[in-house]
Order: sequence, then structure tokens, then C-alpha cells
Amino acid sequence: WYPIDLFNRMSGFGSLIIIDTRSWNEYQIIHIPRSICIPINEDDIKNNISLSDLELRITLLTDKRIFKNRQRTTIVLVGTLSISTYLSSLLIHENKVSSIAILDGGFDIFYKKYPFICCNYNESEIISNKHIHKPPFPCK
Repeated sequence: WYPIDLFNRMSGFGSLIIIDTRSWNEYQIIHIPRSICIPINEDDIKNNISLSDLELRITLLTDKRIFKNRQRTTIVLVGTLSISTYLSSLLIHENKVSSIAILDGGFDIFYKKYPFICCNYNESEIISNKHIHKPPFPCK
């Protein structure tokens, strides 16, 4: 998907899950609203980490619930091409989701085009581990 595709889809309704594969620290600083952080690195690919092990990395309870209910949804992966491709292959093998897309250019390109949409965690949210996005375009 191109950034405009994700931007347009975010403003609508439907089954869409955005998975951000960057580190938790990068995600806290700035991220796409309603995205789920599942940190993955190149070593995980080398070690052939499983989808169930990756699922354990989801920290927020609401995000865990959303990811568990991924049947018949469209998933958009945000991260490097190699990591997104790896996670895509795990999700395809599982055969639950309706479609998977990789965001062209990753988070950086999306942020350059749509910085007004992206948000971050403030200090109290980091401490409480609660972060609520209000539709359609939640910002700080």
C-alpha cells in the first residue's frame, strides 16, 4: 500500500489492523493511531521466531484483544521490508486474515506525508500503559 491508501482507509470503517514492527521506544515517540506495536528485529528473522512468540510482545491489553480477533481483517504492516515480509509470511501461513499489505516506505514516509495524524505517548500514558485514540484522526 502507498501512504495515501492507508490514510484514506483510516478515515473509514471496516476491519483494519495496523501492525508497527519498530521498537517499543520508537513507537512510543511517534506512531500511526490505532496501530499495534509488535517489535521485531533482524535477529528474530534469523532465529525463525514464531507468530505466537511475537504475539507475546504485544504490551497493551486492548491491542492483544484486537490482534487475537484478526480473522477476516486486512492487516497493514509498517516496518522495514524484510521484517514486514517475514511477518506477512507468518500471517499468510496462519490463514486467518483476509488480506495483508506492506506500507510502501514504512513509517518514515507515512510520517513525512501525514505528520498531523501521528501521535505519541505522554509521560502519564507511559507510566499507566494506557493510550486511547479517538477516531477518526487522533492526535496529541
